[in-house]
Order: sequence, then structure tokens, then C-alpha cells
Amino acid sequence: MPNDLFEAGGAGETKLRVAMFVHRFPLVSETFVINQVVGLMRLGHEVDIYSFGAQPPNAALTQPDVAQYRLLERTKYPPASPRDGLRFLRCGVRQAATLLRSQPKALARSLDLVSHRREALLLRLLSMAWLLRDRKTYDVVHCQFGTVGRMVLPLLECGLLNGALVVAFRGSDISQYLKQRGERIYDGLLRRGDYFFTNCYYFQRRLMALGCDPQRLEALYSGIDFNKFRFSFRQRRLDGPVHLITVGRLVEKKGIAFAIRAVAQLLQDGYAVEYIIVGEGELRAQLEALVAELKVAHVVRLLGAKAHGEIVELLKQADIFLGPSVTASTGDEDAMPNSHKEAMAMGVPVVATRHGGIPDLVRHNVSGYLVPERDARAIAECLKHLINHPDAAHEIVTEAREQVEREFDLARLNHQLVEIYRKAIRHRLKRIKEST
Repeated sequence: MPNDLFEAGGAGETKLRVAMFVHRFPLVSETFVINQVVGLMRLGHEVDIYSFGAQPPNAALTQPDVAQYRLLERTKYPPASPRDGLRFLRCGVRQAATLLRSQPKALARSLDLVSHRREALLLRLLSMAWLLRDRKTYDVVHCQFGTVGRMVLPLLECGLLNGALVVAFRGSDISQYLKQRGERIYDGLLRRGDYFFTNCYYFQRRLMALGCDPQRLEALYSGIDFNKFRFSFRQRRLDGPVHLITVGRLVEKKGIAFAIRAVAQLLQDGYAVEYIIVGEGELRAQLEALVAELKVAHVVRLLGAKAHGEIVELLKQADIFLGPSVTASTGDEDAMPNSHKEAMAMGVPVVATRHGGIPDLVRHNVSGYLVPERDARAIAECLKHLINHPDAAHEIVTEAREQVEREFDLARLNHQLVEIYRKAIRHRLKRIKEST
């Protein structure tokens, strides 16, 4: 680690070397990773991406920035793990032999079944250790999600990585994962990490309750690029249906079933609506069955995953955005979905739920509308109000656009991310000094 990071020339002029660790890259549902990587590159910093999982087959559906900035060339993937048990074992032996020659300590640590259990059993740490066998030095090691932080920690401890450890907590890692593994699961990470941030104040408070040092913790929103989202008031044709849209994965916490039930209620009450759902996920078959059961297939369409540019075009045609998130039975919760921000930026009225970090984004009767979780009737009643009073939302959507411009500007937040990195570096240097 250079010792002159904060000396002559000013901290703002020092370019950083960043290792970004993720579960998988790129994912349509995690555009915030792409936005942060591209933002850092635009500021002149060097970024390498390390994916614990193989390249997803839907990489083409991500933002154009993936191709423009050649991010796949910056991404390191673990060796393929053949399904056949014998071939998988042979692959593991070859990796172990390579590490045994160059990094014997790293090999032992990556195979420590007592400390790392499932991760080591799946040889995930071994695969990542193999990628890091050249021991490249970084200023910052940034882990997207606390679960990734737990997997990266032993790589730092055994010397395969070198840099200030920054961990971002974003949703399931600070909700569902805690329910599964217990509230002490992050104790070691919280002691060792140099800086932490969450993507909303709701999760920041939860992390503090787990014992995170408030001096090494802050909230950093996920931003959006306003150049991609042109604002306009909705000009709805009075002789046509009202166009509703939801953008989100087809998983329990998105609460899409309740929106479908609300649409069915609107049809029963004589309202003309069309509802499109953009996203893919494990509940697709279940949601299709619900659409058939409620006899709303003529107005409800599940479009599957779409490229980001296509989503923007669909938002242009929408009259109302629905975000019916709920706390899943697994404990999984939402923070501030970017889809809500994008709709707000474009002037689409947002009807969402009082859930997770969403009330910090959608402020009831100020920048959108909030209803209780799991309440299809409340969603339907809110939609009726907007349909019956098409001009009532003009002040709401105007404030929504101004709010997201104030609080979620991507360029400003990327500068704030760099400042978090520098705080982490200072903490690491202090920790090293105190230990010598």
C-alpha cells in the first residue's frame, strides 16, 4: 500500500486500484454494480471484477455499458466446475497443485472446512484463490453484499489479497441471510472490515444493531444516470386502458401476486387496464397460474427479462408504476429498487408498499403513494384514485423527479463512493500502524 495516498497532490488526484468482488457478473438485476464500475473508470480509477460464479447466460441483457467499457474483459471467472464428480475432483486437484507450488498457505486456508464449511466444501474459495495466485496488489477490496465479504475475508487473511476491505450490504444479505444463519454470522467481518455501507438507512440501522462501528458505516444510495430518463407528464387517452407496469424479478419479495389480484379487482369494478410485468424468476409458473385462475390473461402479460433500453421504452408508455414489495417468508427484504427511481425520474406515478427501505425513497403523498404490504385491495383503491383523477399526480411526479435528482445522481454518488474508499484506506493504514 502506497503511503503517499493522502500527501502531495491531494487525495482527489490519486488514482486507486480496486478489486470488485461479486456473486455473479453481469446480472440484469444488479445494474448498480455496472454503474459503480463504470463510474470509477470514468473517474480514472482501475477496476478488476472477480465473480464467484460463472458468466450468466443472459449477459447480453445488461446495460450497453458492459460492451462499451469492455467489462467482461475486466472480469475474472473461476474455472468451470464440471458436473461429473470425477472430473470436478480432477479439476480441484489441478488447482490445488498449482497453489501448493506458489501459495501453500492460501491452499490450506481455502480448504479449511471447519472455518468455512459450505464455501470450502464447494471449492469456491479454492477457485477464487486460484484466480488470485498472482497476488496482485489493490488499494481497495470492495465486496458487493455481506455474503461476498464473508467469502473474501479468508483470502485477505491468508495474504492472497491486499487492500482496504469495503463491504456493501444491499438486501438479502442483511435480511434473509441473517434469518438463515443467525445474527452473529457477520461478527468476524464487522471486526475486520475497514468500512461498510448500506444502500438505505433502513439497512444501516439494522447493521448498527448487529454491532457495526458507526464510525465505519454510512448509507450510500445506488444512483441512476438521469441522461437516460427523460421526464414527462403522463398524457393518458381517456378512451383507452390505463397502462400499468412492474419491473422486478419474479420472486416472493417483489409481491407481484398482490398487484395481479389488484388488477383483477379493478376489472371487476369496471376499470379498463393493461398490466405488463417485466422480469424473470422462480415464480413465473406460479404467477402464470394465478393469471389464469383470475381470468385476467387478456390484460396481464409477463414479458420476461428485457434489456435496459427496452425497459426505458416500456416506461415511456406506462401510466402508473406498481412496486408491491413484501417481506418474503425467508425474511428477504427490498431496499430502494432502481426500477422505482427510474419510473420517478421519468414522471411515472409510483404506487409502492411500506416495506424495507422503500419509504425512504417513495414518500407518501409527496413523491409517490404507499400502501400496506400484501394488501391487494389497498393497491386497487390507490389505483382507482389515480385513474379517476388523472391530473392529481402532477405535483407528486414533479417532486419525485426533483427528489431523485437531489438524492440519486449517479455521478455524485460515485464521487461519494471514492471518498468511502479513502476513509477505508485511512482506517487500514491506522490499523497497520497500531499493530506494528
